Amino acid sequence: MRKLLKFLAILVLGVFCCACVNTFAIQELNEKAQEYMEQGDIESALARLEASIDLGGDVYETRYNTGTAYIQIGKCDKAIKHLQAATTLKPEEPIAFYSLGVAGNCAATNIYETKNEYGNTVPKIYTYQRDIEKARNDYNNYMNISVQAFENYLKIVPNAEDSSRVNEIIKESTQKLQNLNKQ
Repeated sequence: MRKLLKFLAILVLGVFCCACVNTFAIQELNEKAQEYMEQGDIESALARLEASIDLGGDVYETRYNTGTAYIQIGKCDKAIKHLQAATTLKPEEPIAFYSLGVAGNCAATNIYETKNEYGNTVPKIYTYQRDIEKARNDYNNYMNISVQAFENYLKIVPNAEDSSRVNEIIKESTQKLQNLNKQ
């Protein structure tokens, strides 16, 4: 019985020590990533942030910072994944919802940004008919993510200084979705 208790105590102590080492490593990676972000070296920051996620993807700051870094380099579809994780980790944090709204809008814009010779908005990155349908579906998905995120932001901070601007973004995004779905 004593041997079993000793074994269990050592096992618990080992798990606790590993958790502490991981937490320390995550913190160091996040701090280094922040330094790189401040210097404008987003790629190096992302490398540290992704390594931090590999060690423990349940840290809000890591997910939020990774999402905002991806927005800065225009990879908004990747930003969405991390910002959705951030909003799950801290659903009371309005800035994560706001950033998710920005990422959704950005990802949608990256799909539909060009006008054809008739003045219609068309996909800039998809060329064949089946790809146009995929682009339309992706666009709808990203815009819906954006609208929902901005609505959640306003639920958390109903009297935000930028609430009129955010409501305008929601209105414009909803109108774009309706127009696209009429085509």
